[in-house]
Amino acid sequence: MGKAHLAYIGPLKFLLILGVVIIHSNIAGDGAPFANAGLEIASFVSSQLGKAFVPSFFVISGYLFFLGVERFSASLYAGKLRSRFFTLVIPYVLWNLICAALLYFKFKVLNFESYGVYGVDGSVDWRRFILGFWNFYDGYPFAPAFWFIRNLICFVVLSPIAYFIGRKWWLTVGTIVVCIIFDTWLFCMEFFIIGASLALNGFDLRRLRLPAAGVLLPVAAYLAGAYALHIVVGGRWFLPVYLVLTLSGFMVFLNAALRLNGMENSRVGNLLIQSTFFIYAFHQCFCSIVRKAWLGVVGDSSTGAALVSYAGSFLTQVAICFAVWLIMRRLAPGLLRVLTGNR
Repeated sequence: MGKAHLAYIGPLKFLLILGVVIIHSNIAGDGAPFANAGLEIASFVSSQLGKAFVPSFFVISGYLFFLGVERFSASLYAGKLRSRFFTLVIPYVLWNLICAALLYFKFKVLNFESYGVYGVDGSVDWRRFILGFWNFYDGYPFAPAFWFIRNLICFVVLSPIAYFIGRKWWLTVGTIVVCIIFDTWLFCMEFFIIGASLALNGFDLRRLRLPAAGVLLPVAAYLAGAYALHIVVGGRWFLPVYLVLTLSGFMVFLNAALRLNGMENSRVGNLLIQSTFFIYAFHQCFCSIVRKAWLGVVGDSSTGAALVSYAGSFLTQVAICFAVWLIMRRLAPGLLRVLTGNR
């Protein structure tokens, strides 16, 4: 499948990254019930609608990983492991080092919690430091947004399993059904397998483009799934609702991207697409500071103030990341390529 046939991938990744930034712009926290409608909206968009963004990335990652693969040989597997070492592992380690250094600054200067990694005397708990590359706090590494990269690295290593399951539709569906029956999930590998299955069975994602009226159905399913989770659907119902939310959300994002597949032909659009990975990686370094700054200046005491702080947090993060990317592109292109896995 040629580049022209995959022109929607750049816009799709960019939209999903904006979604990740929206998640980390959430000023509402987990303190429901909320004081006003602005906080309610922020929570619903970031915490509920936002649940579809990263799993959608796993779908597209599985799809691209296996696109064009007819036989998953040992040599092909080794080649993919080598390429992903440079595009995933090296950026993962470097950004975790950067975030670990920022954690020290935040701990010493801004009174952030270090969760035992650093002591007030400047000491380092090296066991906690090393563990922080996998699980610093609450299942997230030092670079919290990179839990996706961490899991994706694991899925790449386990890709022969995804290949075995994904090449048969019935095995893919059966895996999902088993997960639902036994109320267990595979840390989002189920979404990687879904993407793998689409690619291995020769499915062209462009076939999922719907007419404008037709998009209303996945939009409705996406909103309904998000609302169901918002009113605390849990237990055995969580996974099936989560699957509906993610797959309908993926349809919505894909249809939006298919309508933007000429985005890379404009100068600004092309630059935005190129900056996608850097926005994803860099915003996590300061997203909490930006949220606190907007809350400190504007606050969240009214619906209007909360919405301004929420939108301001999002736009500030994107603008700073894009500006820094432009500067690095001009002054330190080699370093930028290393930090972004040559993306």
